[in-house]
Amino acid sequence: MDQTEKFNRKEIETPVRSWTGFRSSKGTYRKLDYKIKKEIPLAGATDWKLIWDEDECPAQFPQHIYCTAERPDIVVWSEKSKEIILVELTVGDESNFSDQVARKEARYNRELIPGLLGKGWKARLFTVEIGCRGFWHHTLPALLNYFSVTKRVKKTVSEEAALVALKCSYAIWLARDNKKWSPCYDIAKRPFLNSIN
Repeated sequence: MDQTEKFNRKEIETPVRSWTGFRSSKGTYRKLDYKIKKEIPLAGATDWKLIWDEDECPAQFPQHIYCTAERPDIVVWSEKSKEIILVELTVGDESNFSDQVARKEARYNRELIPGLLGKGWKARLFTVEIGCRGFWHHTLPALLNYFSVTKRVKKTVSEEAALVALKCSYAIWLARDNKKWSPCYDIAKRPFLNSIN
């Protein structure tokens, strides 16, 4: 949310990094005659909007953009630049990260992404996988890198997401013998005990 507010406040120029040379295998330096331009994803517009889907407050996909029953977890879009970023979160077993990515990409590439492209929108899908034992897939840092999040914030967000996934997995394990889910098992927001006495 902070990143979208940052880019909505002002137009940001794309920095151009000029490379002066590199060391070759022979130990000599050569001057490069081109410049590398770093893309800043939210810099093209100042009207970015963000919605996210929760159990208590379900959010629908913006119907004025495209009519669909799909509900990505996070949708960031700009009417001005006609860009839309979809984020789909999956918490599952670490051994199935690649299967989870393929399944989610197939789901959204079936109807939603082609429909958005057909209406003239630039669409980007991020599938984010976090493991139930507290590990994250490389897709989480890739998403944070895309939004130009600093290393410190990236580390904090990744560790917090992994901890919440771990706590929720533990709550599910504690409730494994119960037929009905109780709110008392929702320990994702409670602090973890550092030591068990």
